[in-house]
Amino acid sequence: MKKKKTLVILSVVLALIIAAGIGAYAASNYGTSDDPLITLSYLDNKLTPDLMKQFDLKLDSTVAELEALIGSGSSADTYKLVTLNKGQVIKGSVGCEILLRIGSAKVSAASTPGLVDLTSGGTLNNGSALTSNHLYLVTIEGHGISATESSTKVLVRGSYVMS
Repeated sequence: MKKKKTLVILSVVLALIIAAGIGAYAASNYGTSDDPLITLSYLDNKLTPDLMKQFDLKLDSTVAELEALIGSGSSADTYKLVTLNKGQVIKGSVGCEILLRIGSAKVSAASTPGLVDLTSGGTLNNGSALTSNHLYLVTIEGHGISATESSTKVLVRGSYVMS
């Protein structure tokens, strides 16, 4: 019986020595590539806030770059009032919109169709008179309008050149 008791005590001591050795080995290798596990508190308190800060900085710089490219309050988004003298021409880029408000004008185009009348759904060819308060769309680069009287006022949205 004494022999059995000694054997049990020796087994317990041996198990404690092995457990202590494993614990010491694990403690010495904490956080290495051999032990890639991290604690939840490290993830919540250190890693996630650092990643979020980096993400926010990158997002802010990307947004600033995009705003610089687009431009805030871009003139392509709003109508601009343009006053033309007799004979002055506005040539628009594709997608440019023109609305005749005051005075008179005619289509200035090198090919057919000159402009699309979005109000009536029709098209106008070179030399055709514009109707007041109708919205016209440039569908071919360089097409536009020519004022037929002084102080003709049009609203223009999109890219254009005057001559």
